[in-house]
Amino acid sequence: MQVFRAYMKILKKTMPSLSIYIIIFLSLSIFLSGSGKQSKISQFTSSKVNIAVINEDEGMLGGELKTYLGTIHNVVELKNDREILQDELYFRNVEYILLIPNDFTKKLEIGESENLCQNVKVPSSYTGKYLDSQIEQYISTLTIYVSSNIDEKQAVENTARDLSQEVKVNFLSQSVNTSKSDDYYYFLYLPYVFTSVIILSIGSILMTFNIKEINERNLCSSMPIIKKNFQLVLGCIITVVAVFALFMSVAIGIYGNSINIVKAVFYMINAIAFAAIVTGLGYLISVFVNNLNVLNMISNVLGIGMSFLGGIFVPREVLGDNVVIFSKFIPTYWYVNVIELIQNVESNRSLMNEILINIGIEILFAIAIFAGALAATRIRSDARKQIS
Repeated sequence: MQVFRAYMKILKKTMPSLSIYIIIFLSLSIFLSGSGKQSKISQFTSSKVNIAVINEDEGMLGGELKTYLGTIHNVVELKNDREILQDELYFRNVEYILLIPNDFTKKLEIGESENLCQNVKVPSSYTGKYLDSQIEQYISTLTIYVSSNIDEKQAVENTARDLSQEVKVNFLSQSVNTSKSDDYYYFLYLPYVFTSVIILSIGSILMTFNIKEINERNLCSSMPIIKKNFQLVLGCIITVVAVFALFMSVAIGIYGNSINIVKAVFYMINAIAFAAIVTGLGYLISVFVNNLNVLNMISNVLGIGMSFLGGIFVPREVLGDNVVIFSKFIPTYWYVNVIELIQNVESNRSLMNEILINIGIEILFAIAIFAGALAATRIRSDARKQIS
């Protein structure tokens, strides 16, 4: 077990620097676990806007329009003075100024409804478009009644009645709580943390064995390459088990009282499966990388990339269909599937089979990556033998 002992000696030597990374990412994991916030879906409530209405209409309909706007917005009384109006709009004391011309009623009576009023508003504002729509709706509805030879007073009442009608919507619940427990977020963000910590931990050690002089010396020894790789994999497993045990101990210490045994078991099995995947990635990367800075960069890119595409940092609901299809080729997709299914496993035990299927897919990822890593090691060793 010479290679294994050498691995453990290097691990012991690099432990201080690795401990810093582990502490940083452990703290990050705990911090991210508290990011779950409650959001509620409640009834829509229209907002009131401060507006000014300058009514010059000689008939009654201009005044009725002003009265109607006063029921749904805050009408600020201002003098019809250009400078005053400009100042009030500039300082946002009002956001919309409506100018009703003196022939407003006359034009409505003959059926004209377009461009009857002028307005001044904050450029490109949503409130301006909002008010434009409301005023246009009022005028078009009022025009229908006025052009039907209905009394103006009755037309105004009918218009107000029509526009005051609301569609009744029955919510299944008064509010929808989309927040998740802290343990959910702790394990949701674990792949990002594991990817960075485990790749750096085992990769920095394995790179030492891939230094040209050391590797050539090992090739000259009588130890078969399979035995050497087995001892290196054993060292990697012990390293990963230590990292895994640390993060699980923290999870149990913080969230142990709020997690039942079924969820805890599936959380851990899922985490073990993903840790195996990342271990294989670390082993594979170390075959081709011999610079710690490059290793650090790759671990960060992989961690962030898989987290975004797999639905950890960004909910899948906001990802495009093509992105979601592509993400199925990434192990984090299946990891997140398990995390989501675990949330409902208490009320629906039939989900256990689906959870195990997703974990099985993760294990297949791990086997494929390890096989690729061992094959790459063998191919590279054979190539070096031929060169030497």
